[in-house]
Amino acid sequence: MSLLLAACSVMVTAVLEVYPQWTSDFVMVATSGPFQGAFDGNMVYDRLGKRSYQYIPIALPYAPVSYVGTGLEYLNQSIFVRTDGGYLVANNQSMKFSEGTEIGFEDPFYLLRFAHPNGTEVLNNTLTLQYHYSPTKLDHFIFNILPFNSSDEYVIPHCFRANTSAASIPGQPRVTQLYSTYYTNLVVGAQQESVFKELNITDVERPPTCLPKDAPIKEEVFDMFIFHPDGEYNISDQNLADLVGDTVFICQDYNNTAVDDYELISLYSVKVNPNWGQYALCNGYSPPKCTGSEIFHVGREGPYFIGEHAGQCTSHPETGTWWSLPARGRCSSSSSILNGTCTWDIIEKKKTINKTCVLGDHFVSACKEDVRLPFPTASQILKDAFTETDPSKGGCPAV
Repeated sequence: MSLLLAACSVMVTAVLEVYPQWTSDFVMVATSGPFQGAFDGNMVYDRLGKRSYQYIPIALPYAPVSYVGTGLEYLNQSIFVRTDGGYLVANNQSMKFSEGTEIGFEDPFYLLRFAHPNGTEVLNNTLTLQYHYSPTKLDHFIFNILPFNSSDEYVIPHCFRANTSAASIPGQPRVTQLYSTYYTNLVVGAQQESVFKELNITDVERPPTCLPKDAPIKEEVFDMFIFHPDGEYNISDQNLADLVGDTVFICQDYNNTAVDDYELISLYSVKVNPNWGQYALCNGYSPPKCTGSEIFHVGREGPYFIGEHAGQCTSHPETGTWWSLPARGRCSSSSSILNGTCTWDIIEKKKTINKTCVLGDHFVSACKEDVRLPFPTASQILKDAFTETDPSKGGCPAV
């Protein structure tokens, strides 16, 4: 009996597991989301230690021309998965993005034990055995492993493909994720203990602000844009952006922005304590949910972590700014930014418009024409929508 036939006969009844410890290089091919293309990286997989590590540097295709060829062009991200959850270090910003699971740690190869054989497939001139697992009609996983003997205790992964759709929180639109990861130069049994030391839990649990504790408190005012559902005007625990920051978000996420239930765009004038904290990713309403440990200081970053230390403590007019406004930092009648009892407050809501007035073929064409930050043509369209009153000049009516 051939090696391949022997393997196929075993696959029907055997529970398959990849080797418990290995390192490899990989190529990840993403066909959805804000970062699409092929990206090189490396991985350390340690099922015995219940942990894994991935490093993926991405040259941001929309980085300003002045960033190209420098370290600022890149999003350098390290992903750590442990028993207590998943952690991300992105351009030196450390945060927790998921909690632990009932299987110990979030291990995609755990799903292989539930997969069914689906014949053979040649990938990159390599003969592989293909396995499928579809837990729902919207979630599909494909594992390609190298042929193995019936006596083999473990198998070697060659490729993992995911076509999955998930909502970040209940009630929010499901976002399709399409990606394939091809493993190369895989070394069984090898570990790189040093990579796990990159994660600083102190920075995760108590992310530092930009200024020392004894720095004098100041107050600054910014115009902030936000997409939101009709009737939802509470900006506590929400993400807002300046003109360029909102433009890059729309240009990079247009397919989702154009069809989700966020119908309106509002412009607020907001006063803040500019001792910036770590940006928190917030989604949803009633209640909103934010990822991050900063619950008092206004968070700031360059869009998609772009810039030195993700842009938290440096100005970035070319890339725009994203802010997160924590509910516990909002001022009340008995608190004040200048005495340190709150960190932000609304001065006024300047204008609200319907997104259909802005999002159309002309805006998409402007994004494609601009290609890179600061997206001057697309930014001007969004600016005119709020500052002009004449529709012939791009103005949008207030709602």
